[in-house]
Amino acid sequence: MLMYLCIWIGLFVLAFALTAPGLMSLTFPLFPLPVAIYWARGRALYSLGLVACAGLACGFGAWALGDFALAAAVAGLGVLMGVAAVRRWRFGWCVAVTAGAAYVLAVAVTLTRWASVRQNIDIFVNGVIAQLQEEGSGQDAGSIEGMTEALRVFGKHFEYLGLGMLFGTVLLSVTVAVVLLARCLRRSGTAAQLRGSFRTMQTPDWVVWLAIATALLWFVDNRWPNHAVRMIAWNSASGLTTVYWLNGLSIVVYAMGTFPLSPIACYAIILALFWFQASPALCVVGLFDTWWDFRQRFALAAEARRLRKEMNDNDNP
Repeated sequence: MLMYLCIWIGLFVLAFALTAPGLMSLTFPLFPLPVAIYWARGRALYSLGLVACAGLACGFGAWALGDFALAAAVAGLGVLMGVAAVRRWRFGWCVAVTAGAAYVLAVAVTLTRWASVRQNIDIFVNGVIAQLQEEGSGQDAGSIEGMTEALRVFGKHFEYLGLGMLFGTVLLSVTVAVVLLARCLRRSGTAAQLRGSFRTMQTPDWVVWLAIATALLWFVDNRWPNHAVRMIAWNSASGLTTVYWLNGLSIVVYAMGTFPLSPIACYAIILALFWFQASPALCVVGLFDTWWDFRQRFALAAEARRLRKEMNDNDNP
């Protein structure tokens, strides 16, 4: 009980300190994970107490009833994750359901505050462009010009990309939270567990039809420009890119776990993907996994390698 009170007070003070100067969004990652852990351990009252903590801290920090409800709703996503663990949902299903609930909440908040969001995006884009032009005077002019042009395109077409990028952000955040939840529950030996892991989380095959439909809408918009069609096509493409990127990353993690690689080698491979800007290739891998099932191929290759090793050991006792 004493530890719980310390956690409650610590989270309240931290959330209040972040909300008071207008940084309430930074408090959102603080609560869902501990809420989910307490719920999975059968401490429902403790879990709901942290939900109330989030609402009270942000409500008093911003002195707004709406922020109280928003913070409590975000923290309440942890209850959903905890229920998934208690009912032993599959890892991917937990991510999908939690991300869907979080995205609905995020879209509702974004649309109700659209004017403010649009203004902040313009301020951010103009500020970054000004900084690039100021600091990049002695650097490669072509590279700086390319970056600034990309930022201008993003700022100009934010309404066609914003909701899709928001979905990607929510999906990545929820995936990280569920990974941490699964690890905490496994290490603590809690009876409530998620089935599977990130490395076995696979995008359903039917999602490829959404990708095909998005490509068709993209073609229609290029041929007959339309505001509504462009908004659906571009936002869908942005969201699906994150979905298949995550699937590609999980395939890489699965491959590293299937073959005997040291942790250092695993981290080096992940770092190399980003350092050499090869991470977009993960989207291609994730998409073609629909037809090729890379995990099954890796599993078969690892089994064949194990059998060959056993045969060699038997031949050379």
